[in-house]
Amino acid sequence: MHKKHEVIAPLLQNSFGLNTIVPEHLNTDVLGTFSGEIERVLTPIQTALKKCEMAMELCNCDLAIASEGSFGPHPNMPFIAAHHELIVLHDKKNNLIISENIVSLNTNYSGKTIKNKNELNAFLQACEFPSHAVIMSESSEQKTRLKKGIQTKDEVLDYYEFILQKNHSVYIETDMRAMMNPKRMSVIREVCIKLIDKMNSTCPSCGVPGFGITERKSGLLCELCRFPTRGISEVISTCEHCKYQASQFIDILADAGTCDNCNP
Repeated sequence: MHKKHEVIAPLLQNSFGLNTIVPEHLNTDVLGTFSGEIERVLTPIQTALKKCEMAMELCNCDLAIASEGSFGPHPNMPFIAAHHELIVLHDKKNNLIISENIVSLNTNYSGKTIKNKNELNAFLQACEFPSHAVIMSESSEQKTRLKKGIQTKDEVLDYYEFILQKNHSVYIETDMRAMMNPKRMSVIREVCIKLIDKMNSTCPSCGVPGFGITERKSGLLCELCRFPTRGISEVISTCEHCKYQASQFIDILADAGTCDNCNP
């Protein structure tokens, strides 16, 4: 629906020789929209798996891949916008689910209430319009006069004037659907590559594909004071099939410049 297959399908073809079928008449917007008119009620992983189920039913197949994106404040830097993209392979025949995710700062995710053309032009420039489309509406809460996929300056100005006929301001936001946002598409490609690496990685215990990193623990010791830092000290890999885990400890010391004790 949002043309993610344009980056995902070639990667699957090159890696596994998989022929990708894009199901027709599959409306994934019923599971939630970025613009807010339909709220997502499932978690990202539940939503991605639901997309897989819907696609497999439509196409009468037992192997599906879907992704689900979320946008908001970065978990460690809340003043910066972040993009969380999750991708999942559901192998129904073998009762196997393999997933990967990424948190990226490579996003133009933003929205603003504007009252004049100077603010409008500043927003368009910041979000890299027109290569990245925008959405316009009456307000962040009111979606009755919502217009998505705006990609020309004339269309922006026309809709700006249209909303101002009845409103004192206009709400404009980045269109985060994949086909309207090249930055998001590049992150989808990146997370798909991570998924392929995980599909190629087999569990040391049961031999099933999907063995990969599931947790990173901080606590790397400072090279000067030996105080635990936020640097990664341990990486844990888990099999999504049998739940076998393996730990790898990072045998280096952290740069003192990253230490909160040496740099309070």
